[in-house]
Amino acid sequence: MCSGSPRTWAWRVSPLYRRPSWRPPVGAQNLGRRLLSRYRALSLAEVARCFAGALTSIITFGRPSVTLLISAGQGLVLALLLIMAPKNRAANRFLALLIVAVALMVTPYIIGFAGFYDAYPWLSFAPFETGLALGPLFYFYGLRLTGGPLPHHWLWHFVPYGVLFLSQAAVFPLPLATKNWWDSVANAPIISPLLAVASLVSVVTYGALAWRRYQSYRAFLDATRTDGAHFDPSWIRNAIIAVLALAALWGGFFLADVLDPSRTYFDRFWIYVGLSLLAIYLGVQGWRNARLDYPAMGVRDDAPQPAHASAPRR
Repeated sequence: MCSGSPRTWAWRVSPLYRRPSWRPPVGAQNLGRRLLSRYRALSLAEVARCFAGALTSIITFGRPSVTLLISAGQGLVLALLLIMAPKNRAANRFLALLIVAVALMVTPYIIGFAGFYDAYPWLSFAPFETGLALGPLFYFYGLRLTGGPLPHHWLWHFVPYGVLFLSQAAVFPLPLATKNWWDSVANAPIISPLLAVASLVSVVTYGALAWRRYQSYRAFLDATRTDGAHFDPSWIRNAIIAVLALAALWGGFFLADVLDPSRTYFDRFWIYVGLSLLAIYLGVQGWRNARLDYPAMGVRDDAPQPAHASAPRR
């Protein structure tokens, strides 16, 4: 029976609560404290059972949340395998981080479809948004896989995501009323649309850079290798096409949200299914090619030049 408050439940079993002004002898007080501790433990257990029952009535893992949860879980397993791969370590870690970023991006929809935001409203503004990190991670993966050197200031490519993360982390611990006010006056009407556009531009820009790198590498293999078919990076080409196609679909969903503001996150379910499936595809193909030593195209700018033999003295 889960009726009444915990203090009311304790009143039913202990008369000490009924007369708070009564002071028993010291020995009786000690005995009463021991009895009350047991009664309170029973009351807390009952509270826990009631809370669990109420929670299960709010949080339900239906098809949408389970579908995204399985996809994200599979992606995280592939990310772990990529991190443990002995070869192409830099490239594989970029790909693993990309898969983790996708899993984080899908997390609000996993818990949202399950009802976590209804049970725990304070979870709003948790720093799960990683859209600005997807493009750089994908490009640097392809760059390092084909032997290209990272730019000297490559971390600057992640500054936009860092700013986004810090801004979300700053708002997250604020009181719920403050977060709701911020969402109504700034986040929903201004920041969220700008973030969606910036994420799309980032993915398309870095996808175009990855495509240019692929074409250069394909030409390099055709011109310099007789075994170029063994290192055929056509799956990278297919991945780039899939990324750009998903970006176009993402843009379509964004445009639909702009034209119809009544759309909710339930209407965005399929775009996140596509994003999760893309992460799984990248993880599977990346794992299949994780141990392949792709010929490096060119050398590092800071690599030592071979020493020329000096002419013999006469």
